[in-house]
Amino acid sequence: MSKTSMSSVKNTIIKLLMKHPEDAKSGSEVIDDLRRIYKRLSLSDGTIRVLLSDMKKKQEIFRSKKGYYIKAQPAGPKKKKKIIIKHNAKKNTGQKLKKKSNLPEEKFRAIYCKYRSMEGCYYPFPIVHTRAKREYRGTNKWKYPDVISIKWELDSKTAVKNEKDKKSNKVLREYSIRSIELKVGKDFSQLRQHFFQCISNSYWANYSELAIASVIKKRELKDELKKLGSIFNINITCFGIKNLGRFPDLNDIYKMSQNDFKNEYGKFIKYEEIFRTDNKKEIDPYQWKYLSGRLVDIKKIKSWINRCIKNEKIEPYDEILNKFRKK
Repeated sequence: MSKTSMSSVKNTIIKLLMKHPEDAKSGSEVIDDLRRIYKRLSLSDGTIRVLLSDMKKKQEIFRSKKGYYIKAQPAGPKKKKKIIIKHNAKKNTGQKLKKKSNLPEEKFRAIYCKYRSMEGCYYPFPIVHTRAKREYRGTNKWKYPDVISIKWELDSKTAVKNEKDKKSNKVLREYSIRSIELKVGKDFSQLRQHFFQCISNSYWANYSELAIASVIKKRELKDELKKLGSIFNINITCFGIKNLGRFPDLNDIYKMSQNDFKNEYGKFIKYEEIFRTDNKKEIDPYQWKYLSGRLVDIKKIKSWINRCIKNEKIEPYDEILNKFRKK
């Protein structure tokens, strides 16, 4: 093989290898990858292994117990204009937060929480996936729901001390957990993917729900959703929102009282239950414990439930949500 060809093989090996020792590839895996790329590779397995060993000696690649990997390039020297860079970073962060507050997905999450909080004893909490413990790429995909809602079953015989908030000061008897996947887009071509994403991140709860923001007009689509919901025991709801731009940003939605939200924006919501199931599943205690250990939002919910049971009362929803949304 010519020197040019050998150089090409070396470059290919470097491209094949990962930067972390945990993702290292064995010599056999590298050889298999090379033979898939070069259909007529004239080098023998032994020659390739010698080449790997030579590259290791020259520190072009590195080796761990699992195999070969490449070391990430060290960060360059810090720039002298550190203060200017930091100032720009803060400015960009503020712009990103402002932009995020108007994202359709974030806005619908706030709408869902506010709307559900007006129904009986529902306490919905927004789940921010980015607060989860860091994992290898793809590990957290379809793991966390968008909202977790707690519904308390209260003792109706208990007197209500505060008539303004009928959720307060009642003896707690039982609660159920509802895990919700939210979808905003009007393109329903990936409907089945959305549905099975809901199954993946919500199977562990008492109830699972797929909530869709947009209007669903086609009867065939509704029938298919009903069929899937019935087979997999998943609630499917539609909020019938034609234009999310009519609503304020998410922070304003969360700050609004339930009455103000209902009076000002309730007319833009055409709520419909496409499929409803009251078949309560048992909570998967191992997944519930695992999720609360990986994501601080879920840990807060679990702690709040335990605190409510201990004190035998529930605080007003708006107070809880304000505390919950603080990092």
